[in-house]
Amino acid sequence: MFLGEGTVSHNGKLAALLVLGLLVLWTASIATPFQEEGEDVVIGTYHKIPSKILNEERTLLVHLPRGYHSTSLDYPVFYLLYGDHVTTYFAEAVAVLDRLGPTGRIPEMILVALTNTDRYRDLLPLRPDGGPTGIENFVRFFQEELIPYVETRYRAKNYRVVMGPQAGANFVMYTLFEHPELFQAAIINHPFRWRGGRDLILQNAGDFLKSRQQFKKFLSITYEDSDELAREGIAYIDRFAALVHGLDIPDFRLHLNYIKDNDEFIQPMGLRSGLKVMFQDYPFPEDKEVNDLGDILDFYQRLSTAYGFPVDAPEHVLSMQTYKLLDRGGRAEAVEVVKYMQKNFPQSANAYMIFANLYLQDGVLEKARDSYIKMVEILPSDVGMIQGRIDMLERRIASSAAYAVEKEIRRAGIAAGLQKFRALREAGQAELYFDGREFNELGYRLLNTGEPAEAIEIFKLNVELYPKSANGYDSLAEAYMKNGQKELAIRNYERSLELNPDNQNARDMLKRLRHE
Repeated sequence: MFLGEGTVSHNGKLAALLVLGLLVLWTASIATPFQEEGEDVVIGTYHKIPSKILNEERTLLVHLPRGYHSTSLDYPVFYLLYGDHVTTYFAEAVAVLDRLGPTGRIPEMILVALTNTDRYRDLLPLRPDGGPTGIENFVRFFQEELIPYVETRYRAKNYRVVMGPQAGANFVMYTLFEHPELFQAAIINHPFRWRGGRDLILQNAGDFLKSRQQFKKFLSITYEDSDELAREGIAYIDRFAALVHGLDIPDFRLHLNYIKDNDEFIQPMGLRSGLKVMFQDYPFPEDKEVNDLGDILDFYQRLSTAYGFPVDAPEHVLSMQTYKLLDRGGRAEAVEVVKYMQKNFPQSANAYMIFANLYLQDGVLEKARDSYIKMVEILPSDVGMIQGRIDMLERRIASSAAYAVEKEIRRAGIAAGLQKFRALREAGQAELYFDGREFNELGYRLLNTGEPAEAIEIFKLNVELYPKSANGYDSLAEAYMKNGQKELAIRNYERSLELNPDNQNARDMLKRLRHE
């Protein structure tokens, strides 16, 4: 097996492999399992959690990252209030998380949506008459029942984001300053639409923030002015923003997202923009120089320190950096990255694609075929794109004279390979074929792995098979040149130029060799 050894493909072959690999990278991020006629479209699962604190049963909707069951990684948890709004808030959250997460724009997250039973009891800090609500019981439910339930059933990191629509915005603002340990980040819509709680929220925020030297939180507020309540509340948003900016507390990040001319009845959440600002440093920089796996992991280690939870390198980023390393000739470093990717993402179609391409480049056809087959098992939607390669490999494994010779060289050396070639030609087996391009590729594999004398013998076989091939003589000349046999190199470049007067490479090489 030659994985990890330094080889460079000839005549742009690697570039073609990279293009195909990138296609798989994107199809992998949108593929869905095949379903039967009439089955429901599923974007999550329902769960019931009995609550002694609330004295009732609560319903959860859970959506897991796509690769959750095929990895051992842990994930941050995204809590959504108003989970009973399945086709609006829940579906929106699924779509945004699934679009941004797998492409490396934000961390992939476990989505847990909690349905309402009595939203004003649970989510508002005061009743309309100024009396107490059940908000503290609801906080206890989160602390003592819901969060432990989630974190014992799922692989959860100690990082929680909450999305609070409508009255949920008031719950989030209340807990942010009364129970700051509950969530590390929050995305809410207009929290000052509710007249009865505006002053209380602002007072709690001021009292809390003025007593803090540091507050490592992120808060995104989306608001608009579509009705009287919203317009009234904007003054409070301005006062809250002035308070935060005036205190200039380290690590407290406030993002305000004003929606102009909103005409939707359901208030917008600004989820996508909020997440992108929250994780603005998360995307891997396109211009970052990467020389090996360590450069990638160092970037995510710095993010781990900044965010306060262990940040894993996404499959998308590992795939992209593998292709870039290969494109620059860093094969051993690329293989290290893809092996790491396969360890963390064992069902990565991209990893199997990359290995298949490398095995094919190395001439290890059985392993290339098996890797393509495994990739198609993971992504059956890509069978049309890959099946042609599998068929080609099956044919070469069974019938290629060049491959039979290559296997014999790897088994017993060049002399045995040459003897195999002669035997195959003399036998004249109808099921075998002799392909000059395949013998040429074999010669370059030997040449690029530091075996120029062996490569010369294969190129000589090729010009014996195809004496009118200008490319065959060009390749033989290159091998002689790299082996230090200048006169033979000149002779074969001259022969190539005779056969193809338009061969500019032969012309350039002759000029170079004659002036050395």
